[in-house]
Amino acid sequence: MPLIESIGCKEKYLQCWYADDSACAGKLSYGYFAEPTKSFLVVTKQYEEEAKELFKDHGVIVVLGHRFLGGVIGDKDSQKSYIHGKVDGWVKCVQHLSHAATKTLQAAFASMTKSLQCEWGFIQRVVPDCSDEFIVLQDTIKKCFLPALFDGSLSDAELQLFVLPTRLAGLGVLDPTSMPTEIFKTSKQGTVVIANALTGKDTFCHVSHLDALNEARQMHRKVQEDLHQSSLESILAKFTHERQRSIRRAIKDCKTGVLVIERHNEVRDCLGDMAAQVWSQVVREPIVKEADSKADGPGLRADLGIRGVWTPQVEALCDIKVIDTDAPSHLHRTPESILDTGALEKKKLYKKAVEDRRDYEDVLVSLVGQCSAHIYGTVIIRPNDSTPWVISVGWL
Repeated sequence: MPLIESIGCKEKYLQCWYADDSACAGKLSYGYFAEPTKSFLVVTKQYEEEAKELFKDHGVIVVLGHRFLGGVIGDKDSQKSYIHGKVDGWVKCVQHLSHAATKTLQAAFASMTKSLQCEWGFIQRVVPDCSDEFIVLQDTIKKCFLPALFDGSLSDAELQLFVLPTRLAGLGVLDPTSMPTEIFKTSKQGTVVIANALTGKDTFCHVSHLDALNEARQMHRKVQEDLHQSSLESILAKFTHERQRSIRRAIKDCKTGVLVIERHNEVRDCLGDMAAQVWSQVVREPIVKEADSKADGPGLRADLGIRGVWTPQVEALCDIKVIDTDAPSHLHRTPESILDTGALEKKKLYKKAVEDRRDYEDVLVSLVGQCSAHIYGTVIIRPNDSTPWVISVGWL
């Protein structure tokens, strides 16, 4: 630190340090003893020949651009060349992960989402206008990695869906070409206090830096969320009505991810298979309420329709809700209270629609919660009788 402060001169040149590595821009009058053969002089094209002539006897390497603190400084061609080299390495890494996904699926997925994609995320924060260089990486992810996760080909709509965050029915495998401009803009806005301090425009204030950083992050999250929401709506339009319903329900029921929908479908199919052994007519997704095109009202479907459960020749409607009682938001509640909340939600959803039906069909709602043991509860919604809302069936 004393050496850095003693050779600093904001009026003549700018410098920044990272550990024992230094960089300086401006007219230097004195400094420290550097290793010429390990030093790079970055100049513009018009001064390249002159710089090489001046430093030819000293071993200083004169370049138009060079890597610096994980990014690159210099002209556009040097930036593109550097990014191409990094992208080529990432493409090979994605190909290796695609091969590994055939044997160790979870390890390959975690390596991609928790490690590898963070590397090019950093590059996009420090290098502007580099989206075109990431197109080949985007193609590799969509054509190699994502199909390897599912052991088969995927449609364009599925590929677009899976690059969304998990809370929006995606996998969190981010598209490297989606927001590089916004990412760089956010990084620049968040580090404006540090940049001004380094260039001598202002003194560094830690509180001001945190305020600028938080403000930039909030603005970025808003832009990112708007982009993801608009992308989700356009993607859902490409799916069938049944798949749209499953995706929307998964997004609504699971705030942090939609893998719960697979458990939901497993429970539905299991109940349907068992019901078919007892009753003669079991159908999937029966209509409880038709969609109202005039009022633009959504329709309502149950998961199973089983004829003769309570009354001969009368259909009972079964809707399944999967609840993870180990979720962080449920840790302060008992499993019973969690099931009660789920029962009230189903009551609110189905009660009006059931009362509007002339035959007053029963609605049977099975709630399945997962904790140290599996809890099975049944909610029976019957208009005009005193049947309890919640009946505990048993413990496994």
